[in-house]
Amino acid sequence: MVVICEYDNANRKNNRLQIFNVDEGKPINSLLQGQIQPLGVAVTRDQQSVVVTDCKEKRVKIVSLATGSVVAEIGKGQFGWPYGVAVNSKGHIIVSDAFNDSVAVFSAEGKKIRTFGSTGSHPEQFRNPYHVAVDSRDKIYVSDCGNNCVKVG
Repeated sequence: MVVICEYDNANRKNNRLQIFNVDEGKPINSLLQGQIQPLGVAVTRDQQSVVVTDCKEKRVKIVSLATGSVVAEIGKGQFGWPYGVAVNSKGHIIVSDAFNDSVAVFSAEGKKIRTFGSTGSHPEQFRNPYHVAVDSRDKIYVSDCGNNCVKVG
């Protein structure tokens, strides 16, 4: 299974999560069509849900793969433009905020653990951090669009 964010600014009904069969490359399901504007998606550690950034409501949503429904929301009122998302080995949810030039780390239950970054070009600063990823040792990698680099935290 592969989960893809489809964000279409011109035709909002195409905003959705698409689930594909890996072996055949064919779509098998579509979730939250027209209800979200997804920019980033990550599968939870238990592989029962996905975590998706929703720039429409400026928050992160956890969506059950079994039911296709939103089971939790994280960060209401805390993001300017949530963009990338990753889940580390502890189940922590890492979210980049392209508007606030920061990255937030939440527990699997949605409690904010920490935030790092500010606006600028120094090693600990960002200008439009978009995508995030984690490696097997839980190092955080952030694509810093405005500074044309990738930063490791």
